[in-house]
Amino acid sequence: MVLVGLSGSACSVPRLASLMVAVATVALSASAQVSSWVQSPINGHWYGRTANGGTWFQAQADAAQLGGNLATIRSATENEWIRTSLVLPTSLYAWIGLTDQAVEGTFTWMSGEPVTYTNWGVGEPNNQGNEDWVAMDVTMQPPGAWNDSPGLGSLPGIIEVISGDCNSNQIPDRTEVTSGAAPDCNGNGIPDTCDIVSGSSVDSNGDSQPDECQPAGFTFCAGDGSGAVCPCDPGQAGNPGEGCRHSHGLGAKLSGIGTARIAQDSLRLTASQLPPSATALLFQGTTMQNGGLGFSFGDGLLCVNGTIVRLSIRQATGGVLSWGAGNPGDAPLHLAGSIPASGGTRFYQVWYRDPSPYCTPSGFNLTGGRSITWTP
Repeated sequence: MVLVGLSGSACSVPRLASLMVAVATVALSASAQVSSWVQSPINGHWYGRTANGGTWFQAQADAAQLGGNLATIRSATENEWIRTSLVLPTSLYAWIGLTDQAVEGTFTWMSGEPVTYTNWGVGEPNNQGNEDWVAMDVTMQPPGAWNDSPGLGSLPGIIEVISGDCNSNQIPDRTEVTSGAAPDCNGNGIPDTCDIVSGSSVDSNGDSQPDECQPAGFTFCAGDGSGAVCPCDPGQAGNPGEGCRHSHGLGAKLSGIGTARIAQDSLRLTASQLPPSATALLFQGTTMQNGGLGFSFGDGLLCVNGTIVRLSIRQATGGVLSWGAGNPGDAPLHLAGSIPASGGTRFYQVWYRDPSPYCTPSGFNLTGGRSITWTP
């Protein structure tokens, strides 16, 4: 059916293939905006109407940039609330998130939810002129009727975001995070400031970044020329902060992030740039080897000495392994390493297998070392 756009011009424009490709691949708008956010009393989700009219594709792109999708409608109650609260105040038509673009006649929601309710207008959907995208049309019957459309023209879109609002600023948390307005360093979908205020994250230095996202410790004994010479130098030294190169041409490295505190241990140690499926061992020592320079061992440098604790053996995926906070089943690293309640400095390194012939006949290599100072 023909829709009339906000300007009064007809929206049922012939759909040229080249035009539709261009529209379908529209980039996310740098200025995606809604007129205001409203929380539904029915389902607790947040809704907004795009501030500017546009095609269905532009509206969905704006919705994605704001952390949601064009609205999914699950019941007559939701449909009526959207009609009266979001469409009628300023418009007679608005895009919703229903489409049969993938399979003609099989409509799906952009959210991926199943279609459990429909409210098609009389005689709709009719696919007049290959109409694959849906708008609410309040001029039709029944009230809040749906109409399939070519997706062009200039209509507002009804955006739905499933999210909380931790700081009560009437903007969904997911929108603030997805749009970049609020940092979310730990990736939990909640602005960092809310994590800190709620106490779920600690911010010891007051920089508004949770401690679990802060780099922990420092690298020493790297195979980058700053420590002892790699066993097969020249040509084996890694890039700054990396271990001696292995058979895949990379130097593995060990990094730390989080808080090394006995009372609130959020430390995670991560080995990266390993051979893709290498078997690796994280171990801990009480002193540095050779004053922090290390010495040749296998295809790399041994950096850790003193009382050695073998923490865990596991297999890399894509050349990456982690231990500690955020890894299901892992004990906190201070417990795994038997760090005393008073804290102390410990030194960490990862030994890993590299069976492909490369440097020496040993078949193993190591990351650089990582120094971590534990506090009570």
